[in-house]
Amino acid sequence: MATPASSVCPNCQTAKMPHRICGSCGWYGPAKEGRVVIPQPTENEAPAEKA
Repeated sequence: MATPASSVCPNCQTAKMPHRICGSCGWYGPAKEGRVVIPQPTENEAPAEKA
């Protein structure tokens, strides 16, 4: 069985699976045209609580 392929996130340079969002920063797509799929809380924002 082959090792799964991996790539590097163009936004934060962590390892990720190709054609998937980055689990660290939520980035998807090429560096210039990518988009944040999972918005990360800023330092001033408290994380949202689930009801």
